[in-house]
Amino acid sequence: PFLGVVVPVTRKSFDLARDGHYDTQEWLMTRILSACAAFDAIEAVDLRLSKHPVLNESGALGVRLSLSRDDMDALRAETRAAAVD
Repeated sequence: PFLGVVVPVTRKSFDLARDGHYDTQEWLMTRILSACAAFDAIEAVDLRLSKHPVLNESGALGVRLSLSRDDMDALRAETRAAAVD
């Protein structure tokens, strides 16, 4: 069951990353989070995304997004309610 969720979510995440240019890392993370929320077996999420180099061939920039089980439940409820509207 675990791989039945991990493989499709990982594949979708890579597909989203290769989908084109994203103006912000946060937008890409939002799309990855939506892909995770589609699977009820995913109870919580800790996403980290970083970019190297940032300026003059050096530096790093990263963002992190963590959602608990309650956060994921709320996100799913919002998503389902929006789909009904």
